[in-house]
Amino acid sequence: MKLFSQNCAGLVAFLEKHPTSFDMFVDCDIISIQELRVSAGDENRLLPVLKTFRDLGFPYHAVSWAEKGIGGSVTFSKTRLTVLTLGGGQRDTQRDARRDTPLLVTHTKVEGVHYVIVNCYIPNYGNNGDGKAKLDFIEESKTLFPELLSRCAENTVVVFAGDFNATLDPKNCKRKGKPGCLPVEVEWIQSLTEEPLSLSLGEFTAEVIGNQRGEFFTYYSFRGRQGEPHGAPHGVPLGSMTLDYVLTTPNAIAETKVLNTITTRDHFPLVSTISLLR
Repeated sequence: MKLFSQNCAGLVAFLEKHPTSFDMFVDCDIISIQELRVSAGDENRLLPVLKTFRDLGFPYHAVSWAEKGIGGSVTFSKTRLTVLTLGGGQRDTQRDARRDTPLLVTHTKVEGVHYVIVNCYIPNYGNNGDGKAKLDFIEESKTLFPELLSRCAENTVVVFAGDFNATLDPKNCKRKGKPGCLPVEVEWIQSLTEEPLSLSLGEFTAEVIGNQRGEFFTYYSFRGRQGEPHGAPHGVPLGSMTLDYVLTTPNAIAETKVLNTITTRDHFPLVSTISLLR
């Protein structure tokens, strides 16, 4: 199964400005988009995009509508999607004008394999003065994630894909002398790869290595020289971090590539090929 994931910082505006970006999606099975920036009351803005994706062969979608035009996520699929409830944050229908949720959970079947796709748009600590939204989510995830995995059959592959707003690499914890990710955030995302969840990062590579230390990043800062993003292949400053991941349950392996030559947004796209381990 081939999955595309990106924080687009506004899907409609992104595709209007970069119409050729649709070409990136054609050979994928699942498209996982974060930061939709379309609220339930403004859903007509999304209709032309939905039609284009249907014409590309993605007739199914599930939406977490943005709250006050900020946030939200959407998952597109070539095969039928079922929206799954998870804790108290989600409800039974993709058309419900529910509050924005960090986790849009769907089920689909690709080439005989069952997949649960968790489209992750995790709160950013820095967007809330006291970090309460992020800390509340970290605490809530300690019960939500095990609950989700316990409900899935052994032959179901669970995929967590998206913008985690936290980094697995402690070296990324500071930018410009200030915290980029706090230790509690790093410890949380690291805990996802440890027991009892034991999620796997698989093979994680990039099109271009970002600097002389052999590092690459999935997020870069637009601040700096006008018109030139601070990302590979331009060099990687302290403002860049790896915040986006594709994690799978241990019964599968993901081969994920960061498309870090595409600098149309401050998050690079991820394309992941996910295979069931038999």
